Amino acid sequence: MRYLRVGLYVLAGIGVSLGYTAAVGLLSVQALAARAGAVLDLDNIVVGVQPPSIPYWQMSAIVGGALLAAYAVASAPRHRPVPERIAISSSFLACTVALLIYTFANIQGGDSLLSVADGALPGWQGWLVKASNDSSLHLMLVMSALLVGIQLLRTRQHRSSRKGG
Repeated sequence: MRYLRVGLYVLAGIGVSLGYTAAVGLLSVQALAARAGAVLDLDNIVVGVQPPSIPYWQMSAIVGGALLAAYAVASAPRHRPVPERIAISSSFLACTVALLIYTFANIQGGDSLLSVADGALPGWQGWLVKASNDSSLHLMLVMSALLVGIQLLRTRQHRSSRKGG
């Protein structure tokens, strides 16, 4: 039963990673379009023109998504057993790193801003390219790596204190 719960936390970490990365990518593409005065559909195709504006809503939503992802990975499972806490944070980290590696290795877009803006990378590929260049995603990666490191150090210290005492 314990392994099943750990497996569910691994799936939760993967889900948070996929959801956060997709949301950051979509919102970043929409923010880029708002600054340029374009209206994009979900395939990153221009469907309208508007006066250029500052993308307050998109940037606020990215910050809110980062807070939700950080809460889901770090704070929500704080009363759970250590293996479950490590499972969600390490699976978030591993999945996000895998998405970044996939983006850099397989999606040929040249300049990410131009390839998204000219429609060369429609839909989720454009979102993934834009998210892979977003500093909020990189910050979440660093924070989750630190979290995993701290959790592993605490586990090691707890085990060594049990053996010594």
